[in-house]
Amino acid sequence: MTALKRFLMLAAIAVVCISLTACGSFNGYDEDSAIINARTSSMIGGSEITVHNSKYTLTAAKFNGVKKLKKVRVCENPDFDFSLNVEGGKFKIVLVKDGVVITIAEFVDGVEQEFDRSEIAAGRYSVRIVGEDATGVTLEFNYPTP
Repeated sequence: MTALKRFLMLAAIAVVCISLTACGSFNGYDEDSAIINARTSSMIGGSEITVHNSKYTLTAAKFNGVKKLKKVRVCENPDFDFSLNVEGGKFKIVLVKDGVVITIAEFVDGVEQEFDRSEIAAGRYSVRIVGEDATGVTLEFNYPTP
């Protein structure tokens, strides 16, 4: 096999592998270790993201994976200012600190889940969004200020 044919074959295999992994689901939605250890590895389709001062806005037709947004300092018993709507799949906003994942908002199959956010301790957290086959995501999140 000539070098050119070998190169073209390897390139074709690489394209197929990348295509297959980019179309898959995120399988660590309910696993804290996957959320904690994830690099920003989200697949966002048909999206618009804006960050302005302390406000993060996301509109996405599809979302899979984990996206780290920002490290923030949170006061005790914080009041989070956000608007979230998800048409289908699973999507949540979490805080991560010292190996612990705290969910502050979640939609499952278009239904908002209830969470008690009153027991969140003051400290510095990493804000992340997590999705598994989420569709029709609209999020406006104002980062907390201490």
